[in-house]
Amino acid sequence: MNILHVEKIILEYLNRGHVHTGFKVKEIKNETVSTYDGLYPSFEIIYEGKQPQYSIVQLEITEGIEKYTTLKNNKDYWIGISWEE
Repeated sequence: MNILHVEKIILEYLNRGHVHTGFKVKEIKNETVSTYDGLYPSFEIIYEGKQPQYSIVQLEITEGIEKYTTLKNNKDYWIGISWEE
């Protein structure tokens, strides 16, 4: 699948408010990563506030992306989550 097509699909999914389970999104960073087997889109979701002690946000997001787009994390794209106050 074309990298620009994958980026568009993932960003469209991530920009839906219900995806972030009540956490406030500060920024979504997107860059292209080059590896030995090609180019891949990489996303970092930065939430506002302190990281909760227990959070399954990344798992929920990657499962949602897989369910609704059939794209696979660490295969078609990479995603990470961080918190900033």
